Amino acid sequence: IQSSKFMYLVSESHATVGQVMSAISLLSVDMLANVIPISIAISVCVILLKFKQSNQLIALQSFGVSRHMLIKPILLMSLIACAFTYSLTLYFSPIALQNFKITRVQLVNNISFPKHSGNLINFGGISVFADKYVGKLNFNGLTIVDNRQNDVFRTYTAKSGSLSNGVIKL
Repeated sequence: IQSSKFMYLVSESHATVGQVMSAISLLSVDMLANVIPISIAISVCVILLKFKQSNQLIALQSFGVSRHMLIKPILLMSLIACAFTYSLTLYFSPIALQNFKITRVQLVNNISFPKHSGNLINFGGISVFADKYVGKLNFNGLTIVDNRQNDVFRTYTAKSGSLSNGVIKL
């Protein structure tokens, strides 16, 4: 259902191929967190099955290699995959989701932020972007994206604004 909504969004917004690929790559972070453990489990089973079918396990054990020594590389690879998956879900997935929401807002509203714009503030579903810092906490070209509600996105733009005591004055 989500993919059909996304494809409808892409077709209605007349997005470029680069924008679509960027959005898909942001969604692939969560997919990797699910695919990596499954692929490692399947590959370990296939390799051990091939070892058993070709009697290589018996040959290794006859040379004095214990089962514990055979399991050590599998456990090491599993721990590395676990650490990688943990970093994906803990750090990279929230960043990718936030960037995907911004990309989705851009596609829905048919707007694009300048390449050099920086994310000033990001809290509670509100992101503030500025084109240029002009000094004394004053900014030009502000874009405010409010995505506190999952289904409703609001975008506000202003020529200039200032930041004072955590409040943005437009």
